[in-house]
Amino acid sequence: MKFKPIIYTAIAFGLLSLSHSLELRGDLAPFMKDGGSGERLSYHLMALVALVGAIGLFIAAGMSLIRAIRY
Repeated sequence: MKFKPIIYTAIAFGLLSLSHSLELRGDLAPFMKDGGSGERLSYHLMALVALVGAIGLFIAAGMSLIRAIRY
């Protein structure tokens, strides 16, 4: 078995954890007077980018594993 799917999966779990941490940090950011907050938005966008990266790495690991089994 090759190490590429294992490495992709490990990095994906790391990004998943990072996304959760950034989401919690965004939830704890203070509200503005109007109800919205740029700081909250920036943390939530960073969490979304990390989550999309994790999903992409999970897909890449799955495709790499399928290719390794197939050939």
